This record gives sequence, structure tokens and C-alpha cells, in this order.
Amino acid sequence: MDVKKTFALLLTLALLLGCGSAHADAMTLAGLETSESIVWEGNSFWDSMREATRVSVEARAYSDEAEWNAEKAKWLAGEGELPEILFKARLSTLEEKELLDAGVLVDLAPYLEEYAPNLWKIFQARPEWLDAVRLADGRIASLPALSGAERECCLWINASFMEKLELSQPNDIEEYTEALRAIRDGDPNGNGKRDETPLSLCGPWEAKFLLHAFGLVADDYNLCTDEAGTVRYAPFAPEYREFVEWLKAALDEGLINSDAFRTTPAARETSASLTDEKTPQTVGSLVSLAPFMQLRSADTTSYEAIVLEHDGERALRELVPAVSRGTFAVTSACGDIAAALKFVDFLYTEEGGRLAFAGREGTEYTLQPDGTWKWNVSDYTGLAALMAASVMAGDGLTPGLEPAAFERNGEIAVDNYVRRQTDSVREYFRAALPPTHAVDAQSEARIAELQAQLGPCVDTAIANFAMGITPLDDAHWNAFLEELSALGAEEMCALWRARLDARTETH
Repeated sequence: MDVKKTFALLLTLALLLGCGSAHADAMTLAGLETSESIVWEGNSFWDSMREATRVSVEARAYSDEAEWNAEKAKWLAGEGELPEILFKARLSTLEEKELLDAGVLVDLAPYLEEYAPNLWKIFQARPEWLDAVRLADGRIASLPALSGAERECCLWINASFMEKLELSQPNDIEEYTEALRAIRDGDPNGNGKRDETPLSLCGPWEAKFLLHAFGLVADDYNLCTDEAGTVRYAPFAPEYREFVEWLKAALDEGLINSDAFRTTPAARETSASLTDEKTPQTVGSLVSLAPFMQLRSADTTSYEAIVLEHDGERALRELVPAVSRGTFAVTSACGDIAAALKFVDFLYTEEGGRLAFAGREGTEYTLQPDGTWKWNVSDYTGLAALMAASVMAGDGLTPGLEPAAFERNGEIAVDNYVRRQTDSVREYFRAALPPTHAVDAQSEARIAELQAQLGPCVDTAIANFAMGITPLDDAHWNAFLEELSALGAEEMCALWRARLDARTETH
């Protein structure tokens, strides 16, 4: 036997067998999956990705966030087995910087144009999205989930009530207040009872989405920026007191449900008055990502999203960012960066987005002649099983681009309606602060420490002032502001200003 010829034949055969794969061996991939409705093991998503990209992955999901964070800490310390790809990585901006500096992650900035052309094309069209994922020094530690077209938390008003009352949609807080009074007194559901709830709220968090009517766009840290772009603590603004005074007056007038600051979201969502199909509509207005999350699904199309103006301008807090950072990263263990990026780049296409959000056309869903699509199951139980075994996205944590038009043409009409209503006011959404990255671990720890004190203080004060537990006069309001100062409100602003300054100085 000619050993050389035999070896050559075997080598040729091996090459021929391997030519159908861009990466012969499966790349190791790990990430955090906390959704009980998505199962990684056996999920057809991975097979479909291999068929589309010719890149195979061996996926491992962590279900416990503490365990996942512990793994990342091990990798930072140079311990543990490092996977090649982090998927649904949940990387904080501090982790991005630390893992890059330690050599655990690969800086992707030099590779995107060549190896991720679909994503690079998006970034060229939306340079602000590229800027959002770059660290202050220009490095790119991770790739994002991109939306810009998701549902947002809006103020909704019952348009059918407004029509029955012969009222136009309100433009500002004064007109909105009059509309709530009309809903309270005008019996718009026509049952002869005064059973309408003009504005249904559940706690200070929802109430703060009314801040836009007073000219403030603040985030969950209660931070905002002034006209000069300076970071401010929102409760110190005069408009914040106007907002709280309005809440108290509206609560006293019966324009807000009496238990607004005494109930929980879970209690409200199971309220019989909101879900019993036999009862008439009662809610005139609410704050929600989608009315069907709190009310009867059939009533959703009665509601329209509105943004109230202040001094002739409209701006509403953006809750769901267009760019959700930290979802995908390549580690130093990766033997083929080009293949890793080819794998993820497919998810930034329309086809890839549909695969992540709905599975395979013809298997999990069917496109209709009119452009709509429907799931290939007939009941909720079947749908849950189908999605668990074939869908990966829908959580804002999966890298890729949301297929916006596709998502608005599904078989769930009320969801299509909600998304399109959100689109009608999307131009008014504003981020409270520009995107920033962590400066260092000490600053991040201090921000968390301050927020743990300041956040509850603000929310408790809003509730107590609104309910009259704390008198809403100059003395008590000033005492509230003094308490915020003592708890470190100014320091919180300074820490975020440092984040902004660090980014500005390097861009």
C-alpha cells in the first residue's frame, strides 16, 4: 500500500467533508437565560443558525443570574473554562471594560467592517448606535440588541370614552385633567353608574411617566438634563413639585384610583373589575407598555397613546432603548473571530431577526398572501411549546435586529395595534441621559449604594405627599429636598457627570 497516496486521499476526503462548514468544530457558547419560556437545549434555533451561517455552536445556558455573574468573575480572575462566545451575555459597561482590559474579551472594533457587514451597514446608517456600543476609548467589547421600534411605556387614553363625551384628545396637562373630570362625571360606559376610573395608576413608578407633562424626562435614577446638558436630580426642579401637587389634587378629586399608592401591579392585574368580560369598560386612562397587560385584551383597541406637551414641546421618557448593550461578545478563547462574527451578523438581517423572534417560516409560522403571518399551532399550550423549542429572542437581551415590520403583522391583532400606536408617538421619546459607560468599579459601587437610599426616598415621598400623609407645603417639601441632599443627590449627579465627561473627552 502506498502510504503517501492513502494519506493524500484521506486528507482530500476530510477536506471535502468539511467544506460545508465555515467552522468544522462547534464553537463553545454560553449565556444567561432566565426566561422559562425559552429552552436552549434542543432548540431548533441553533440548527437553523448552523444552516444559515455554516457555523456550529455548542451552547450552554445558565439559568441563575448569580451563577452567571460568578462565572464572569472567575474569567476576570483568569480562572474557569472560558467559552469562545458569550451570547445573551448581560455584560454591564463595567464588566465590558474590565474583561477587555484583562484580555478576556476581544476588541471587536477592528473586525466589524470586514466580518460583520450587515451590522456595519446598520452602524453606518445609524452612527449614534455605533457610538452607544463603543467604550470611551473607541473599543467595542460587545454587540447589541437593536430595536428602535419596540413597545414603549406610554400614557394611554380611552378614545371610545372621549368620543362618547364628544371631546378631542388632550394636548396638555390642563386639557388632560378636564378630560379625566369628564370621564369621572359623564358616564362614558353608559351603564348609569359612576364607576369609571379616570386614571388607573399603580405606584410612583407609573406616576413618573406623567412627568413629561411638566417638562421633565427623568430615568429610574431620577436624573435628567437641563437645556445646557447638565445632569440634574429631577426632584430639585420646580416642575417636580408641580407634578406631585397635581397627583395630590387628582387623587383628592377622585381622578386617580384611591388605592393607586397602596396596591401592587400583581394585585391590579388580577382585579376582577379589569378582567371580567361581563363588566363594562371602566378605565379612562393608564400608563402601560400595552393596555392588554392590565386590561381585557378585547378593550385594547379602545385606547390611544398620547404625549402631553409642555410649553409647546413634547418629550416622553424612553424606557426601552434602541440599543441594548452587552448581549454578544467574543472571548480570547475563540480560535476563529471571523466565524464568530459571521454567526452573529446573520441576526442583524431581516431573515435572521425573523428566525430569532419566530423560528422557521413554514415550520413555526406561515406567511399569508396579505403579508401577515401566523403561528402554526392552534392553542396557547401548543404555542408555548413551539416557542420554547424554536424561538430565542423577544427579551431585549438577544443580539440582533428586531424585524419591526414583521412584528407588526402577526396574528395577534391587539399586539399589532399596540406597536403601531407606539409608533405614532415614537418621535417624542427621549433618553433622560446620553449613553455612557462605567468609569471604574468604585464609582459604580457608589452609584448603586446611593440609589439604594435615594430611590426609595423619592418614591415614598411621592406617595406620602399624594395621599396627604405628609403635608404638601413649603416646609415639608424643603425638608424632603434636604433629605435628598443628605442622602447624596448631588454626589449622584457628580458621578454621572463624570461618566458623561469621560465619554465627551474621548470622542
